Amino acid sequence: MRGPLRRRRSHLVRDPDPRPVLRRGPRGGPPAVCRRVSLADHTPAAILLSLCAAIAGFVLARRTGIRALYFAAAPTLLLFGLMNWDLVGLVFMVLAIDAFLRDRDVLSGVWLGLAVAAKFFPVLLLVPFGLHRWRAGRRQDATRLVAGAGAAWLVVNLPFALLAFDRWSFFFRFNARRPPDIDTAWYAICQRGFHDVPCMPTGLVNTASFVLFAAAAAIVWRAKASRDPEFRPWTMGFAILALFFLTNKVYSPQYDLWLLPWFALVLPNPVLFAAFAIAEVPVFLIRYQDVLAPPGVGFQVAVLIRDLVLAACIVAYMRERGTALGRVTPSALGTARLKASPP
Repeated sequence: MRGPLRRRRSHLVRDPDPRPVLRRGPRGGPPAVCRRVSLADHTPAAILLSLCAAIAGFVLARRTGIRALYFAAAPTLLLFGLMNWDLVGLVFMVLAIDAFLRDRDVLSGVWLGLAVAAKFFPVLLLVPFGLHRWRAGRRQDATRLVAGAGAAWLVVNLPFALLAFDRWSFFFRFNARRPPDIDTAWYAICQRGFHDVPCMPTGLVNTASFVLFAAAAAIVWRAKASRDPEFRPWTMGFAILALFFLTNKVYSPQYDLWLLPWFALVLPNPVLFAAFAIAEVPVFLIRYQDVLAPPGVGFQVAVLIRDLVLAACIVAYMRERGTALGRVTPSALGTARLKASPP
């Protein structure tokens, strides 16, 4: 990988893009340069990402009616929608959920496989989706779902893996050895507790984060099932993603985009949603004022508040009964009305 070395997040990272002006915010370089590069490089991407958001909003509106506003009108979408390529994977996830709720298991798997190809962590959704079918005695459908996801992922990835394995596998090797991101509790623990980042072997962080995630997911599943024996396992997708974001060593603010559709589908709680949206604002304002500046106490407090809100959402999911939707459509008065058609 070519490009200048730059100081980022307290460790050296080789930058594949020799235009650091784009990464330093509004104070990073001459305005004319920023405008020229933005128009040349980012307008087509912005159009593509906006189209993905529109498709996701349309599918959610068809499925949940007015609750689709939890996605379409979310401040989080405005703040982070054009950062990175998460909306590409997100629209595939929404299509996968919609196909799953229509009993189109192969198609759901294909959409989910494409989501995994765009952003790897949606692979976690295979667990609640597959268990939902398995628990209903539909083991063949669970197999079709997983097979569809695997086939779609292979179609996208196999040519690159065969032709340029070293470049293709860089994502996995880089993430295996990278230290904790500044947006994570792991970073705060190292910086505040040990005054050094990283403060422990990366392999230990990788193992500990996985164990914490798996244990927390098992606890949430057990608590949800004991409180609501009729709960639909696919809805655990919300808790699984949220727990992964909380326990993982890698976190970017735009990851929260992935939770917006789940507010419409699983946790339509306006108070928690408002808290979730408000908590994102200081994270955005502090973090992107200067992306190369070391994180201060203010930023870590903002991250802590966001994590606490996310934890509260998980607790609310465990305590709620009957929030998962089969299909919701707006009534003539503009309110949401549930139709009993659960898969």
